[in-house]
Amino acid sequence: NQCSINVTVQDNTAPTITCPPDATVECGQSTAPGATGQATAIDSCDQNPTVSFTDSISGACPKIITRTWKATDATGNQSTCNQTITVQDTTAPNISCPPDKQLQCGDSTAPANTGTATATDSCGGPVTITFTDNLTAANCTGQPGITRIWKATDGCGNAATCSQQITFVDTTPPVLSGCPSDQTILSTDPVPPPATVTATDNCSGSVPVTFNQTTNGNTIIRTWTATDGCGNTISCTQTITKVGGCTKTQGYWKNHPTAWPVETITVGCVTYAKAQAITILQTPPRGDATYILIHQLISAKLNIIVGASSSCLGTAIADSDAFLCAHALGSKPADPARSQGISLAAILDDYNNGR
Repeated sequence: NQCSINVTVQDNTAPTITCPPDATVECGQSTAPGATGQATAIDSCDQNPTVSFTDSISGACPKIITRTWKATDATGNQSTCNQTITVQDTTAPNISCPPDKQLQCGDSTAPANTGTATATDSCGGPVTITFTDNLTAANCTGQPGITRIWKATDGCGNAATCSQQITFVDTTPPVLSGCPSDQTILSTDPVPPPATVTATDNCSGSVPVTFNQTTNGNTIIRTWTATDGCGNTISCTQTITKVGGCTKTQGYWKNHPTAWPVETITVGCVTYAKAQAITILQTPPRGDATYILIHQLISAKLNIIVGASSSCLGTAIADSDAFLCAHALGSKPADPARSQGISLAAILDDYNNGR
């Protein structure tokens, strides 16, 4: 007799799975199994069980990846294990400072005017940018400079810094106030006192003003100058012109040397110092036409310098200069030159005496 039985081979045993060791990587690096490890599995029935994984993420600094590995055999039996992958951030951001800045006094030092730092982070998270200011020594403007330290901090507290220099420059001259306008006065009028001129500067505030006055005949030139601490200079000038006035005689100029408006005088083709010219005025003419004429010509020129009108003289001044260029002083020219010199002297004498 024969009999038969059915033998059913069942697989109720899950594969045996082995997780890779826990791993730590820097943010930006790969977290793929090729970089962090691959789980392995063996099964008593299935020579090639299927291995897969799923990730769950928590935290930020550091970020924790819990990787659950699963092994599945051909009949659906499964087993799992967990691997922990720590993604850390120990790298500071990359920070770039704005360029150094030069400001005019009074300009704003706010970043909107001087520039703002920028930063990037290898982990891609937000970066906080702040700054602190340290004052440096003042320069010619009187304003201290600024060393601005910029700081970039990522979400994990890693920080990087850079510095920016902010300095003040002064290329603007001071501003003058109270500068007087030019004036014309009669030669007999008193000369007005100098005006009070003040100066202000955009860096140092009030600036001292210096005053200078020069006299050239019937012209007075007054100059006020202000210079700030950085050497920027500004000036204003007033010209006072004397006109009109009465003529004075040859005797007046001979006896009043302190009234002379000049220290030298050119007569004919010769320039004389004041002392020499006064000596000539004090020399008796003794009938010499050159002395008779030069006495009146010196006096007429002094009268013109102090502002007396010479409109009535015509060419007498030029003709007298030409005569004295042609005839040396003390040469006692004979007629007709003598008569010409005396005739010119008479015209100038009438002028000097107000006739």
